Amino acid sequence: MKCLNCGAELKEGAAFCGKCGTSVAQKPSAGNGTDGWLSIARSGNDPEFVTEPHLACCLLVDVSGSMSTGGKIDQLNQALAQFKDQVCADSLSAKRVEVCVISFGTTVKVEVPFVAVSRFEAPRLKAGGMTPMGEGIRTALEEVRKRCHLYHQTGIECFKPFVMMITDGVPTDDMSGIREMIDARESEGSYGHLRFHAFGVEGANTDMLYTLTERVIAVKNNNFASAFNWASKTMQTISHSHVDDKTAYPPTEQDMVIPIKGQQINWNS
Repeated sequence: MKCLNCGAELKEGAAFCGKCGTSVAQKPSAGNGTDGWLSIARSGNDPEFVTEPHLACCLLVDVSGSMSTGGKIDQLNQALAQFKDQVCADSLSAKRVEVCVISFGTTVKVEVPFVAVSRFEAPRLKAGGMTPMGEGIRTALEEVRKRCHLYHQTGIECFKPFVMMITDGVPTDDMSGIREMIDARESEGSYGHLRFHAFGVEGANTDMLYTLTERVIAVKNNNFASAFNWASKTMQTISHSHVDDKTAYPPTEQDMVIPIKGQQINWNS
């Protein structure tokens, strides 16, 4: 059988062409002159570079009203806009990393569904509303679950997904069961494993973040650029590892500190 897009031979049972990445679906009817061929079923957010293992990176960002103070939303937008180029500076990461952006503020919104980082276009975020963090986390975990399920269905190997939440406040919605949900997703099978990270900028309660995960980082001086630069280096480090490796993260960047539980942070030191 051959791909109708590029003509390459397709492996038996393949859902995607290994050469051009086009998704394919078996013709349901016989005797129509297309026996043994596969039809194109391309979707805008189909995985690309399907012969490479994939790394799903979900950026979960707080856009509540408090993010409008101190230039935080502007700095967040600038850091997001640079993230693509930072990751794609490494050619292997450009093939392996997929990015999704979810915001929580007035509503919880999937700003950018999972897409190859090489095609990622940063949204222009606006601040407003409360801090529905619980709903945001639930949405992020579900989007990651669905993406990894798609990898599994199409035979694409995947690294542990990477969820990076960044916030300047405390949740205003129901957080019951969120820690248990994160822990459950982190302990699932090879396609469900994830790493959840909570980043706090000025105004965040890091002790509250520690109730969600032990991977908490405080970002002083609202240095979103450092946080996203670290994230891009982490994407590159993971991309150059093997799927089953326990990868050591790169060192923290300027203005990034691991907070001590129970101690106040001087956010502008």
